[in-house]
Amino acid sequence: MKELNKLILPIIGRSGALKYIFLGVVSGLSSFLFINQTTIVIGLLIDGKLNTIRREYLLIFATIILIFVWTKRSLSLTSMDISLKISWTLRTRILKKVLNANYYQLSKRITDIQTAILSDIGVLTSASLGIIDFFIAIIVTVSCFTYLATISIQLFIITFFVAVLGVSTYYFSSKANMRNLQKRRELEGDFQTNLNNVLNGFKQLFMDDSKASYLFRNKIVQNAKESFDYSVKAGTGYINNQMTGQILFYILIALVLLVFSIVLNFESKNVVAFIFTLLYLLGSIETIMAQFPNLMKAKIAANKLLGLNDELEKYQKNSNGKSSINLRFGEFEHLEIRGLTFSYHTQEESFKIGPINFALAKGEIIFINGANGSGKTTFIYNLLGLLPPQKGEISLNNNPITPEIHSDFRKYFAVVFSDVYLFNEVLKEDVVEFNLWQYYLTLFEIEKKVTLKKNKLSTTDLSSGQRKRLALVVALIEQKPIIVLDEWAADQDPYFRNKFYTEILPILNSNGFTFIAITHDDRYYHYGAKLFRIEDGLLYKENIEKYTANGSNLFS
Repeated sequence: MKELNKLILPIIGRSGALKYIFLGVVSGLSSFLFINQTTIVIGLLIDGKLNTIRREYLLIFATIILIFVWTKRSLSLTSMDISLKISWTLRTRILKKVLNANYYQLSKRITDIQTAILSDIGVLTSASLGIIDFFIAIIVTVSCFTYLATISIQLFIITFFVAVLGVSTYYFSSKANMRNLQKRRELEGDFQTNLNNVLNGFKQLFMDDSKASYLFRNKIVQNAKESFDYSVKAGTGYINNQMTGQILFYILIALVLLVFSIVLNFESKNVVAFIFTLLYLLGSIETIMAQFPNLMKAKIAANKLLGLNDELEKYQKNSNGKSSINLRFGEFEHLEIRGLTFSYHTQEESFKIGPINFALAKGEIIFINGANGSGKTTFIYNLLGLLPPQKGEISLNNNPITPEIHSDFRKYFAVVFSDVYLFNEVLKEDVVEFNLWQYYLTLFEIEKKVTLKKNKLSTTDLSSGQRKRLALVVALIEQKPIIVLDEWAADQDPYFRNKFYTEILPILNSNGFTFIAITHDDRYYHYGAKLFRIEDGLLYKENIEKYTANGSNLFS
């Protein structure tokens, strides 16, 4: 179980592990001492040597029971503490690495991350709780075998042989069970994909019952059937192994009672002690076998978590971890891009943008248009670092931007993406300046729709246009010098779209904000300083003067 040790030991620490082991040993030994003293007293009763109340035995049993209760309770509390530490440490560790990961690579592992957090960590946590019984059972098993050897070395050898036979059968069969559990774990990832498809694509599924039916019948039901089959195969294998061990021990008990006790001329008290200990031993072995599948699941989960952790480690971006603006390169003056290129290739398609040259100066409003799929968003993602440019240089205020300082570069941008996501609060340490907040809410005509209390939004349940207005308000509150908008105005009604370009944009520009906006609203292009068109991944500068308020939207 080196995978579990590698994952869990750093969390609980060596002192925590030693405490856990110590309590397990004492708890297991107290359980064994109870059965040991019980067999001794039964032997005295059979010999007729216990005809009066013996205080020493009452004291021994009371001591054993008190030790057992104390250690069992301490072990349970320790186990609960450890399981919670494991659960929350692993969750927070993964999410910390997710938040500090490279977007381009991380976006390919979303399902793996969800499955790890929602499934694997739960399996690992549950297994840590079961380790109590597993560990105690091992201690009791070893103690029982030792005690059996003191009663009869011949029967001990026979019993040990039966145990080895059962364990060997269990071991060789468990390999097939392990493969079935591994396959079931892989199907958990497929289930998470199907779940995301249902939740994220519900609108499309709602509009076409045949799509919903296909997804349910061919994906969800099929996934459930395969997972069910592999789980049953694994479970059946473990049950068969457990039954094999029980049958072997029942046969042994019957032979001890009916054959060996007579052949070896055992005293009655030794036969009773041996049988009593065997039954107790059987219970411990059954506990070990019952916990073994959970430990195998935990091993698979640990392997997945370790693999995910290694993958996320590769994706880590350089970050100083500071939440303040702290504009490293001073007040924004100008930005320049030279020879930027990016491409990706899949089995279905390939796409490339660039080489692209681009310049942005303080106070400019730059519009970018282009047909769907031409590369507009890809270019913006490269500029922001969401997609890593394969070639080219980016400089800000004459400072070349390298991966080591990219986190400082990104702090110059506030972005409202086309698929905007609204958090339920403004994510900043300081309380938002109330007057500025109210000013922007009023400017964007949503002051009656949403309020702010201790940086928490009263609601995000708004129309798509209002959600984007609120997202832009939150972006403006950040007071970053460059605002990037991706099809922001597309969801606004004609009245507010006109107000945005003719009133709001000039006001914000006069307040010091610089804008890069992807838009098809060609009738408002003359409000910008520069206009660019992206076609087949290449950026062309257009003559903005040819666009007037009467222009037509070529790309809508």
